[in-house]
Amino acid sequence: MASDKTEFERRVARIEKRKLAMAEHGARKKVGKDGLVEYVPKRGPLSIRFPWRAMLLLALLLFAGKVGLFRALGPEAYAAKLGALSQGDGIDQLGARVMTVDPATQWISDQLDRFL
Repeated sequence: MASDKTEFERRVARIEKRKLAMAEHGARKKVGKDGLVEYVPKRGPLSIRFPWRAMLLLALLLFAGKVGLFRALGPEAYAAKLGALSQGDGIDQLGARVMTVDPATQWISDQLDRFL
């Protein structure tokens, strides 16, 4: 009996918290998978979420560009460009360090050579 009361109190606290959030920040409509329309609280002004999916996509696109540049220039010309880039100032040296040929770049390039 006591566990039923604590579970009920948790549910009431959760509902009250949600109701307070909707009163403070407003509510928006959300349609569930079953077609039920539900009002959910809007996020507060300081609840900015970090775009992890966009960052992962950006990293994959940059890596694909690195592999494409490596394949287009060839290993010798790519190494020469990196050598010239590493002779520059701070940001150029950082770019040269990022663009160095790592094992993943080499492996993907080799795999593409097999298929193309």
